Amino acid sequence: WGIGDFGDLRLVGEQAAKLGAGVIALTPLHAASLSPYSPSSRHALNPLYIELDAPGPKKLRDTELVDYPAVRKAKYAAFEKLYPGTEVRLSTNFAIFEALREELGDDWRRWPEEYRSPAAPAGKRFAAKHERRVNFHAWLQALARKQLDAVQARALKLGMPVGLYVDLALGADRGGA
Repeated sequence: WGIGDFGDLRLVGEQAAKLGAGVIALTPLHAASLSPYSPSSRHALNPLYIELDAPGPKKLRDTELVDYPAVRKAKYAAFEKLYPGTEVRLSTNFAIFEALREELGDDWRRWPEEYRSPAAPAGKRFAAKHERRVNFHAWLQALARKQLDAVQARALKLGMPVGLYVDLALGADRGGA
């Protein structure tokens, strides 16, 4: 898919464990648009790291650098097809933010005042009206967390005493969640 994912991380963990490694240190896995060190949220994961069973478009893998916009477009198209439509109530405020971001733009500071808080009446009305889209984003977060937790469990099962060490960004995107 043109970007490393949790499946790749699992394979790295398996190889590292065979070589006697005790820990794998990672850059932040936060939800971010451009840089993991300036995330939209330090509480949410970047869905682009979700492993998909089907191989991604070859053109995404044949580039020298990661084409984040193209990867995002391709992966989100695949996520749309896989989304079961079930309700997930995880990371609700972030899921509402993501749905609002799709409608109003990347920087909440440019949104109409009434939408700047998911807890505000307009934010709640938006979430109710766009419940499927909010649930889609919550589902992505649940899936990303499940896959990352599975990689950590596998690393520990293979004898790594620490497993994954994920760096935490000190800052956050001021226009993010």
